[in-house]
Amino acid sequence: MSVKSNGSQARDPEFQAMYVMRGVPGNAFDMSTQDVLEKNETFRNLAKAINAGCGDTFDITKCRFEKIILSSDADALLQDFQSAKDYRDSIAITNKGPIREIYELYLDLLDEAGGIATVATILASNHLSIKNIGIIHNREFEDGVLRLEMYDRISLDAAVQLLRKHHYTIYER
Repeated sequence: MSVKSNGSQARDPEFQAMYVMRGVPGNAFDMSTQDVLEKNETFRNLAKAINAGCGDTFDITKCRFEKIILSSDADALLQDFQSAKDYRDSIAITNKGPIREIYELYLDLLDEAGGIATVATILASNHLSIKNIGIIHNREFEDGVLRLEMYDRISLDAAVQLLRKHHYTIYER
């Protein structure tokens, strides 16, 4: 397996880029920055990828990356990526992302006194707590629509089953 494929597998492509330099770019120690860029396509492409300019136009604030690791030692570069991967893998993932799941249902509600209270009483008498409640008024629904948000999946499933048992029309999203 090549160093390129190992490094690519160990990196997180969302946050880490890998620029593979093929061959030896040559000794640029005695050359001006302009000469290096004019005469060496590898360095020219690297400067474009970093996007911070070079020589008199160098501006670190324009750099696309927070951290740049330059390494001619393939094993050291691979170790840097592997270390970052190991750290990412050690972080426990407790949910599916920053947006938490919402446990909600919608039900048709006739426009009559006590309609909301009846639904709340049915749920409360079965030890189900409503997290949030709202009435939706729009042309999508002919009658009134009650939106109920429950605290968890178990409560939502129980509420759906219970309200259907009482002949309410339930919509889940």
